[in-house]
Amino acid sequence: MKKYIVLIGLLASACTITLDKIEPASPSAVFCHKQGGTAIAKRNKQGNYDSLCRLPNGKEVDEWEYYRQHHKP
Repeated sequence: MKKYIVLIGLLASACTITLDKIEPASPSAVFCHKQGGTAIAKRNKQGNYDSLCRLPNGKEVDEWEYYRQHHKP
């Protein structure tokens, strides 16, 4: 009986685990966010999604082009 109580307690505590922050996987999205922008995806005329960065001034730029402009080899 005690084993069941412990098991129920462990299962209940597992349900309360929260993640502090989930970072976007793309380096360009991370850079966009660090610059104060918001990474967004918009559907283009061909039906594909483009990865854009909405800058704090409201301008939307291609995420990877923005990243490359600031990370030249």
